[in-house]
Amino acid sequence: MRNKITKVIFFIVFLLAMSVIAPEQKAYAADPEIDLTLVDKDGKEYYLESKFEGIYEITKSGKGWKYDDKTNTLTLNNFVGKSIRAKINDPVSAELNIVLKGTNKFEDKSTDYTSAVLAFNDQGYTHPINVHFKGKGKLTVTQKDTVRPAIFADSVSLEGSVYVKCVSKGEYGYLSGKTTIGKNTTMEATGAIYGYYSGNYDENGMDVINGTLIAKCTDKNYVQAYYYTTYKAKLGKDRVIYGGSSKKSAKKLTLVKDSYATYMNYEKHGHLKYVMICGKNDKVKKGRISK
Repeated sequence: MRNKITKVIFFIVFLLAMSVIAPEQKAYAADPEIDLTLVDKDGKEYYLESKFEGIYEITKSGKGWKYDDKTNTLTLNNFVGKSIRAKINDPVSAELNIVLKGTNKFEDKSTDYTSAVLAFNDQGYTHPINVHFKGKGKLTVTQKDTVRPAIFADSVSLEGSVYVKCVSKGEYGYLSGKTTIGKNTTMEATGAIYGYYSGNYDENGMDVINGTLIAKCTDKNYVQAYYYTTYKAKLGKDRVIYGGSSKKSAKKLTLVKDSYATYMNYEKHGHLKYVMICGKNDKVKKGRISK
């Protein structure tokens, strides 16, 4: 009996000792908190959500915008600003909804090596911030410096009937690990070398294009407006591709498909300064959709 009591006491002491010695395991929330910052046209910085709420003043609304932290939803209503930046550093994914109403603009003239619209997880593409543009409005993002893309995000989807346009003087107009362009939505991207560059990091980065994509490049020496994807992308059955050295010269192109990739035949078509993916029943005149 005494031996049993001694063993029980020893076991309890052992557990207490291990609780002191063992390192504390960090717990990650299923819905991680995003560090979300919005900068208006006058350069005023608003902290919409932050892990350091005790340090920064949190603001939920302003002229042309409001934020719901319960649903991670930012609504832009004819908003004009400089930038929006979302960041997490947890090994889990996060969702950010951006609802567009009316005509909205971000224009960044800074040279701090960041994009006007930036959303990424420091843990890498395997745990992305998924940015969902929703609604019926339009967003134009302009990056004035010569380094960064106008939009740089882990993962982006266009939903509803939004129109997202991004223009950068840098190498990329738009850069993302994965992009879904939904039916009735439009993405337009212009960069010096690559207008649109997406889906390049692994097989989970497969792009889905059911809407309209317009890609342009402006550098005379490098003409590759549209970098499709390293891995096979999925186009809607009714999607067709037009391309050429300009909008006026754009013609219908063919695709090359193999087990690794779906891409345009550059040997046949050459490098392209203008590419448009749209519906085969859309009326296209001189490289643009006409109503």
